[in-house]
This record gives sequence, structure tokens and C-alpha cells, in this order.
Amino acid sequence: MLFWWIAGMMGSAELLFVGVDKFQIDPDPVLCIVMALFVLPLSLGAVMTLRAKRRGTLEEPDAWPRFAIAGAVMTSLWAIIYFLVSRLPDPGRVTYLSTALEDHISLRPAYSLLYVLLYPIFALPYLVVRDPAVMRRLITADVVMIAVCSVFFVAVPVGVLRPPLPVTDDLGTWVLTQVWSSDVSWNCMPSEHCMAAMIAALACWESDKRVGAFAFLATFCIGLSTLFTKQHYLVDVVVGFALAIGLHAALRWSRSVDTEPTAGSSGVLDRLFDRISSAR
Repeated sequence: MLFWWIAGMMGSAELLFVGVDKFQIDPDPVLCIVMALFVLPLSLGAVMTLRAKRRGTLEEPDAWPRFAIAGAVMTSLWAIIYFLVSRLPDPGRVTYLSTALEDHISLRPAYSLLYVLLYPIFALPYLVVRDPAVMRRLITADVVMIAVCSVFFVAVPVGVLRPPLPVTDDLGTWVLTQVWSSDVSWNCMPSEHCMAAMIAALACWESDKRVGAFAFLATFCIGLSTLFTKQHYLVDVVVGFALAIGLHAALRWSRSVDTEPTAGSSGVLDRLFDRISSAR
């Protein structure tokens, strides 16, 4: 845990330098800075767990490692399905929107460093959530998100026109080049990037308000980054956030009305997490 705390502090320092976008491309520094972006939120979750354990307030102490494993599985599943689905649409069927607002948003490659912050933010709630009910909602929301977005990406592919990248050797341009080379220019509507970040932030907020505040700030920055990296339109971002908030509210409502479940009526996720929570 001490290692993760130190790494998190180093990550914070690196992020201050990232903002000026003055790094020169060199393999070793690039690797260190990009890894710092991933270490920062994950180290936050590790520190929160350590503090709760020392105070004796850690809920389900034997279950939380299993929740972390569930997070690794969900992250892998989400990434695999996304990249598989992105290859299905026919490029000739892709619709490219045209709005006056996007014409006024210039390409800023430095924002790619915030764009890739989504991946550790997606995993963060799996480290800080301790309530099995919140964990059930989190996994359910992620599964629904993957299914809904995949259907939209295949049925109604919407793409964004990417302008030429500037001929520079700064870190932001290098990262954005890697993103564009591995990701197609469609899969835009809704923004799964923004939807995933908002789902994670809402789950973190339910578990710890301080972590939740950090996650919401990161989510706002991620949404902004999708516009300046020309990965999404503004409408994609708004729809992604709205779907995440609506899904979260619907799952909380369905949980609140199901106050007296009948014997044998619990679903697969309920039975799974009951067994995880009771395991010792």
C-alpha cells in the first residue's frame, strides 16, 4: 500500500507538468508519464482501503479483493467488446454530423492525456465500493452500457471527421496518434467514454464523497477531452452523461421498490453477491 501511495503522489506531480504540454518524445519519460495517469486514481482507491482497514471501518474486508478482481474482468470485457464491435459497421454506412459548434472547437492534442484517464477511472469504483448493493448496481450499469452502446454503434454508426494532426513531437500529439491509430472514427453516439466515466463517478459518490468528488471532476475533464481530441460531438457527450444518470436512477429506484423479495426471486447478480459477501 505504501508503494501505491508514493506512486500516487508522483502521479500528481506528473499531472502538473502534463498541463503545459511541453514534453519532448522519449520512450522512457513517455512511459512514466502515461503510467502516472493510470496510477493516480488507482492509488487513491488503495489509500482509501488502507485507511479504512486501519480504522477498523472497512466493510466486507474479505470481499473487497473479489470486487477488485470483478473490476479487472469488467474492464477487460468492456475493452474487448468495444474493439470487436468497432469493426462491424460498414464505413460506407457511417453518418458524419455537421454542427456549427464543433467548427469552433479546435483540435488540442494535449487533451488526449485526459482522454486516456477514463481507463483507471472505470476501474476506480471497483476498488472503493464496499456495499454489495452498490456493487450490484455498478456491474449491472456497466453491462447495460456495453449492450446498449454496442447496439447503437452497429445499428446507427455515427462518425466524426478528424482533422490532420499537427507536425510536432509533444507528448499530447504522440498519445493522440496512438489513440487514433487504435480506435475507429465512428462509435460516437452515444459517447461510451462519457457514459462509463459517469457510471463510475456515481458509484464512487455513493461509497465515499471525497473519492466521488474527484471522480466527478475527472469525468468532466474526460468529457471535455473528447471534444478537443475530436473523438466525439457535444451531443454524444450529453447523451452519454444523460444515459448514465438515468440508468443509475432507474437501478436505485428498482432496488428501493423491491423491499420484500419473495423466496427464490433474487436474480443471478443478487445470488452471486450474496455468496461473495458471505464468503470468509
